[in-house]
Amino acid sequence: STAAQQESNQQESGQGYQQLLQQREEENRQEVERLTAEIRALKLQLLQLTNNGGQPQETPALNINVNLNTSASPLAATPTNAECANYIRKQVMSAEIFRGVPLNNEYELIPFNHFTFSRVYPIDLGLGKRVVEKPIGFKRKDLLEALMKAVEALNKNMTQGSAESGMRKSVKYTLDDFLEGLYRTEPTTGTQYELYFRTKSVNKSNVNHHPHGFTKVVLMRPFAPLQTINTEALAAPREKELIHIILPLSGRTATFQSFMDKFVKIGLKNDRRVHLTVVYFGEEGLSEARTIMSRVLMTKNSGGNANNLRLLALNETFSRGKGLRVGAERAWGPEGRSETKDVLLFMCDVDVVFSARFLDRCRWNTSPGKKVYYPVVFSLYNPHVVYTLQGREVPPETDQLVISRDTGFWRDFGYGMTCQYRTLDALKVVEVIVRPKLCNIRDIREELAEYTTNFAMVLPEFIVSLLQNITSKH
Repeated sequence: STAAQQESNQQESGQGYQQLLQQREEENRQEVERLTAEIRALKLQLLQLTNNGGQPQETPALNINVNLNTSASPLAATPTNAECANYIRKQVMSAEIFRGVPLNNEYELIPFNHFTFSRVYPIDLGLGKRVVEKPIGFKRKDLLEALMKAVEALNKNMTQGSAESGMRKSVKYTLDDFLEGLYRTEPTTGTQYELYFRTKSVNKSNVNHHPHGFTKVVLMRPFAPLQTINTEALAAPREKELIHIILPLSGRTATFQSFMDKFVKIGLKNDRRVHLTVVYFGEEGLSEARTIMSRVLMTKNSGGNANNLRLLALNETFSRGKGLRVGAERAWGPEGRSETKDVLLFMCDVDVVFSARFLDRCRWNTSPGKKVYYPVVFSLYNPHVVYTLQGREVPPETDQLVISRDTGFWRDFGYGMTCQYRTLDALKVVEVIVRPKLCNIRDIREELAEYTTNFAMVLPEFIVSLLQNITSKH
């Protein structure tokens, strides 16, 4: 019996080994088929590019049928590799990467959220947001496309049901049948939609809605794999673009002294590729401002000289718009001569604190005739109120520069701070934004519509920077 048992075990072992070999052989065959199909798709793409002169060919959007039958296999709607590649290419070419997208107003702009390895600074938490708003711009297009896709899926399912039941009268869902929906975006998968419709029934006599009947459609807009668009080598420290800082000023000499102390440390000693033009209005405080700047010039190793510091005096009422325009028109080169070519400008205020990294962002996010940069300012509350309520002493100014919910808020509705190149249209835009007679955002929007028509791309990128407004708020 022992010998018979051993023989039986050997037979079972041999059968298991044979099954394992068959399984491995089947896996290898499937892998060969997959690679063969991928090679065939790549050859087809290469042929398309060759016939099209090296330019990507416009292809229709990928059509993945929505299968409302949950018992069906999910692999039935899997697209081919060629379809996926063409779809990804179309998405990249349609994105706001290579060219700008026309916007009707600032609310259609999709802002960027600044983040570090361990922190994210969301733009949506700022003030000025409505609790209820109309979907406009990209958001309206997104939701409308989801609704149309859901209606298409419902009608397809209804048509199949009518054919199976022998009904001749077709039933169509429309947007009027939509009740409400939900959507959310997951950063690694895509946008998910749950849409609710009134359920339509098909009777032999009429077509109506089910009483108290509803149909739920679940859609998803999946993200494609990450694509490398381009890589660009940024300028070395000695080759960085020269930034011309324009500062309109009237009075406020104590605040100006604090600004100059920080500018010497960050701009002159650290960055070393900045020029400062102070446009001073009026006679009161002019001598103090001149003394503050002269002290920087006379201080050893301050980095200040006649080529990177300049004071322009205007004996008239303060106007920030005019100050910016006068300073921009009189930007000068490294040797002190008037600069005739296009230059990079940073329109600044005296109560703003910025970091050396912000100056790099000012360079990174601007492009002559294509892109301008509007950083979002973090505005601090009155420190005497904030720290008194916490039962703490008011710390030094440098220790007050903390980004938190208790210390301030993102001023995402202001356009005063801007980095842009000195072009005719750019100067007009800056003058419009700070024009005193424009008292609300609607007036500004109407004026901007006239002056921004010649821009190849006007992109106010709301990239949160370390710019901080230290003016006391009550």
